[in-house]
Amino acid sequence: MKQIENLPSHLDQNDPLVRQAQRGQGWGKEDQARYDAIVKAKGKAQTIKGSTGQTTNPIDNTQTAENDAVPSNTQINDTNIKNVQRQNVNQDNDIKTNVKGNNNTVISEQDNSIRNYGGDNRSFVYNSQGGGSSDTPVSAATMSGFYGVDDSPAAQAKFNSMYTTMNRDNQKRYAGDAMKTYAKFGNIDARSYTDQSMENALNRGTQYSFDRADRQTGHVFGDIWNPNYITEEWKMPSAPAPIESNAAEIADKAKEDIEDI
Repeated sequence: MKQIENLPSHLDQNDPLVRQAQRGQGWGKEDQARYDAIVKAKGKAQTIKGSTGQTTNPIDNTQTAENDAVPSNTQINDTNIKNVQRQNVNQDNDIKTNVKGNNNTVISEQDNSIRNYGGDNRSFVYNSQGGGSSDTPVSAATMSGFYGVDDSPAAQAKFNSMYTTMNRDNQKRYAGDAMKTYAKFGNIDARSYTDQSMENALNRGTQYSFDRADRQTGHVFGDIWNPNYITEEWKMPSAPAPIESNAAEIADKAKEDIEDI
């Protein structure tokens, strides 16, 4: 009897012959031949390839490898996706103004506005079953509406709020201008101004413009408002003598002088 060492791991460990071989018990020529036949059969089974090129199971010649033709592939995706948005704002905007003097007017302005328009959070889980060239993530996402425009009421409200708020923020630089102007000039005593005095002041300004125009007219034409400015009736003057050209005579004379030379 001899004990067989390093038996192949794929052999059935419950096989009585294999167990005897492991213990070195009852091993003869027939046992050796049977063992050799088993080893040969098992080795041959291991070399058999499946439809995808994967080695078959040595027991029942089935395939369970990845991408095999055997329907044993299962996809499990964890789609527990959470889209969380957080905003933490800490502000400490104290305003301290020191004013020295009496009857001063102080205007302090502060804007602590905070804007958060959020975002469009979308999740896309893609499972491919090998559907050919048309089975692509982009096509699947497009057909599922992943790239679609967000026209929800919240999105429209956000769009409107963004532009109206931006306009209000832009107008804030003019806020309080009227009160600032009043604060600057509100302490002026305007009781000396009456309706009549204001109207007279305006009329004096208009008359001053007219007087300046008359003054410039007198500088150019003289005292046209004087009754003796023109003492004679104006008459149309006699027509001057017509201007006649003697260019032809001058040319002939010049030609004759040249010929005489």
